[in-house]
Amino acid sequence: MKRRSMEGCSLGGKHSAMGKTFHLAATVSGIRGLVLWLLVVVSSLDVCAQSASTGALTGTVTDPTSAVVQNAKVTLRNYGTDETITVVTDQNGSYRFSLLPAGVYELKIEALGFAALMVRDVAIQITEVRSIGTQLAVKGAREEVVVKAPLLQTDDAALGRVIDRGTIVALPLVNRNYTQILGLTAGTNTDVVDATQLGAGSQEIRANGARSGDNNFMLNGVDANSYGANMTEPTHYSGGGLAIPAPETIQEFKVQNSLYDAQYGRGAGANVLVETKSGTAELHGNAYYFGRNEALNANNFFANATGVPRGEFRRHQPGGTLGGPMPWSKKRALFFVSYQATRDVNAASLASSVRSLTLPPIPLVRTPASLGAVFGGQTGLFGGVAIARDGSNINPVALNLLNARNPDGSFVIPSPQTTSSGVNYTAVLPGRYDEDQFNTNLDLSVGKADRLSAKLFFSNSDQNVPFSGATVPGFPALRTFDNRILSIADTHIFSSQTVNQFLFGFSRIYGRSSALGSLTAQEVGINRVNDPQVRGLPNIQVEGAFELGNAVNDKNETANNNFYFSDTASLSRGKHNLRFGSEIFRNQFNEILDVTDGSLAFLSFPDFLLGLPAGPVSAGGNGTPLSNVYLELATAGVPHVGLRSTAVDFFAVDDWKISPTFTINAGLRLEANGQQSEAHGHIAN
Repeated sequence: MKRRSMEGCSLGGKHSAMGKTFHLAATVSGIRGLVLWLLVVVSSLDVCAQSASTGALTGTVTDPTSAVVQNAKVTLRNYGTDETITVVTDQNGSYRFSLLPAGVYELKIEALGFAALMVRDVAIQITEVRSIGTQLAVKGAREEVVVKAPLLQTDDAALGRVIDRGTIVALPLVNRNYTQILGLTAGTNTDVVDATQLGAGSQEIRANGARSGDNNFMLNGVDANSYGANMTEPTHYSGGGLAIPAPETIQEFKVQNSLYDAQYGRGAGANVLVETKSGTAELHGNAYYFGRNEALNANNFFANATGVPRGEFRRHQPGGTLGGPMPWSKKRALFFVSYQATRDVNAASLASSVRSLTLPPIPLVRTPASLGAVFGGQTGLFGGVAIARDGSNINPVALNLLNARNPDGSFVIPSPQTTSSGVNYTAVLPGRYDEDQFNTNLDLSVGKADRLSAKLFFSNSDQNVPFSGATVPGFPALRTFDNRILSIADTHIFSSQTVNQFLFGFSRIYGRSSALGSLTAQEVGINRVNDPQVRGLPNIQVEGAFELGNAVNDKNETANNNFYFSDTASLSRGKHNLRFGSEIFRNQFNEILDVTDGSLAFLSFPDFLLGLPAGPVSAGGNGTPLSNVYLELATAGVPHVGLRSTAVDFFAVDDWKISPTFTINAGLRLEANGQQSEAHGHIAN
C-alpha cells in the first residue's frame, strides 16, 4: 500500500500572449536525509497563492505612460456571496489576492487623479492564477471605465483543464457521474461508458500512460483516495470507491495531468480536484428528477445473438439544492445543502444480471438411474473410472447438489432450456442499486480578516448483485459502500500582503460485501475439516458448464480512514511572492477478510459427478494419478488487518517577478513517508 511516490522530472515549454513559459519540475521523497530541491522556471505564472480548492488573482496597475501606479486601491467583490476584499498596490504597482474561493468576481481599481476602472466577470478557478494587467485613464470626461476580464487563462504552465458547473450540468451524463467526462482533458483517456452498468458508473482515468491507481483525487481540498486499490468504482475486493457528488452539487473540477507545482505529490498520474458549491448572498434552490428506462434502449448485440431479451431497466433520481444566507447572520454566514436519491432496478447489465450457459443434458428427474442413463460410460478428463450405467457410483454430494433447490423451487443446477448444441440456458435477473447522498456547506465571515468554511459530503449506497460469482441463480451478494468527507478551513488575512490558510480534513471510505446464498455445505453433505463454523457452500466451478456457490471474495469488509492537516502561508515581499506549507497525512486501512467458504474446481461434468480422489480403484480412487477434483482451496492467511501510515510533507515556493511578463519560480518539496505498521502486530519485515 502506497502513500506517495516519486514523480520524476519533466521539462516542457510553451509560448503565450504574455511571454515565454518554461517549466522544470521534480518531486523528491524520503524518510531520512537532507532536503532535495526542485526548480521551476515559469513566465507569467504565480502559483504561490492558490491551493487544491482555491485560486488567486494578481496584476499590475499602470498609467497611460506605462509607469506603475503605487498605492492604488484595489477592491475585489464576489458576485455570489457579495464579500469584498481590498488591497493596495505596492511600489511595483502590483496587487495580489490569495486563496480565493472559486467563483465569478468584480475588480475595481481606484487611484488619485485617475478614473476608476471596473473589470467585470473575473472568473477564479481552483488551482489557477488569473493575471489582469490594467491601465488607468486620467480622470476627466469619464469618471469610470468598465471592461470585461479576458476569457483565456494564459498564466498557468500546469497542463490541465477546469470543467465548470455549466459544462457539468449541460453535458448528457448517462449516469450523472462527473468521472465520465474526466477524459475531456488533453493527455487523458477513460474507459467507454457502459450505460447499463449497475451502480454509479464511475470511469477510471489514465493520464499520460500512467496507471489509473496513480491518480490523486481531492474533494474540497481533502484527500479522497481509497488506498485499497484507489479505484473510482467500488468493488467487492477493494472496498468503497470515490465520492461522487451530484452534478448540481459540484461548483467545478479540474484535471491536472502534468507540470503541476510543488504543492502536489503522491503519484505519477493526474490530480483530480473537485470543489462543491457554497451558498450565496441570495436565497436560491431547485428541485429535479431524472429518470431512465429501457423503452428507447437497443438490446445488446451479443444478447441478441444468443436470444437474450432486452432486460428491465428503471432508474429514478430525485433531488434538490438550497443555498443562501442564514437568517440571523446579516449575510455573513452562507449555507448550501443538497440531497439526491438513486433507485435503480437493472436487468440490462450483462456483467451482473445476465448469464448464458452451455449446460450438459441434465434431466429434470435426477435419480442415479436417470443420470446414469444419460452420462453412463463417460470418464473424467484424464480417463479412469467411468460413470456406471445405473449411476451407482455417482458421488452423493454431486447428487445432493443436483437435487438442491432455491427458495423459489427451482433447481440450484438448472437443466437446459433448449436442445441447442450451443448456448442452451439463459438467466436474466434484475440487480438493485440504492444510494442516498447529502452535502452541506457553511461559510462564515468573521470580521474582515477571517473566513471559515466547513463542508461535509455523506453518501450511503447498496448494491444487490444477482450474479456475484456463480453463473446460476441462487447466490446473490449485497455490497454496501459508504463515503464521508469533511473539510474545515480557516483563511486569515494578516495584511494585504500576508494570507494564511489552515485546513483539516477527514475522509472515510467504507465497503462491505455479504454473500446471500442460502444453501449450506452441510445440506449437501460437505463436512469441512478445517473450520466447522464455516457453513456456506464452497464456490464450485465445473469447466464448460456452470459455477455455483458464494464468490470467494464475498465475505469482506474494509474501512479506509484518512486524516489530513495542512497549513499554507502566502507572503508578498516586493518582487518576491512566497508560499510555505506543510501537510500531514494519517491513513488507517482496516480490512476484515472473513473466513471464506473455499472453492472446488472440476475440469468436466463427469469429473463433477464422480468426485473421486487419485489412486487405484481398489483403494477407492479413480484409477489415475490425478483426482477428479482438479483444485481445492480453503481459507488461509490473517483475516484481520489494520495498516497504519503517516506522511509529512513540506514545500516552499518563491516567485520572483523580474518583470510583468517574466517570473522565476523556485520551489522546494520534501515528502517524508513514515514506516507502515499494523495495529495488531500482524506484519513484519
